[in-house]
Amino acid sequence: MQEESAEVEASSATVADAPAPVRYLTVEMTADGIAEWDGDRHAVFVPREAIIGIELRRGAGGERPIVQVVVGVVLLAAGVVLLGALAAVDRYPRGALRFAAGGAVLVVLGAYLLWSAVRPSLYLHVHVKGDARKVLIRGKADLPSLAVSLREASTRFGYEVIWRIPRPDEPGRPYRSLPHD
Repeated sequence: MQEESAEVEASSATVADAPAPVRYLTVEMTADGIAEWDGDRHAVFVPREAIIGIELRRGAGGERPIVQVVVGVVLLAAGVVLLGALAAVDRYPRGALRFAAGGAVLVVLGAYLLWSAVRPSLYLHVHVKGDARKVLIRGKADLPSLAVSLREASTRFGYEVIWRIPRPDEPGRPYRSLPHD
C-alpha cells in the first residue's frame, strides 16, 4: 500500500515538473514533440527525439503535394470520364444513377485533393532525421504572436527555430536562428 502511494506521488511530481505546452492555434509544442490538432485529436505528431529543427514557411499545404496532385488529377479525370460517358448515351442503363453518383464523388474527391495540395498555407516545416513533416497552422495567424510562441518553445524545449519568411517583430533583421537572439 505504501509503495503504491509513493509511486503515485512520484508520477504526479513528474507531471507537475514538466514545462507547460506552448500552443498556437492548432499547433502544440511540448517536451514530447510537436502536434497538429484537428478538433480533439492529433492529426500529426512528431516526437521530440526525431526533431532536428523547425522552420516557419508559407507555401503549398499538402504533406506530399506532388503525390496529392497526381492522385487528385486521376480521380478528377475518372469522375469526368464516368459522367461524360453517361451523358453521351441515349438510354440510361440500369444502375446509371449509381454511376453518376460515383462519378460525382470522384470529381469532388479529386478537386478536394488538388485544392488541399496547392492551397497556400502557413506551416511549421519540421526537419526530422532523414525527412521532413509539415505541421499546418490553421486559422488566422498573427505573425508577432506566432513569433512569441516559437521563441517560447525554443526556450522551454530547446527547439532550433529558423524563419523562412520575414520576421514580423524585426523586419530588417536577416533570417537567422531564434534561440540565441
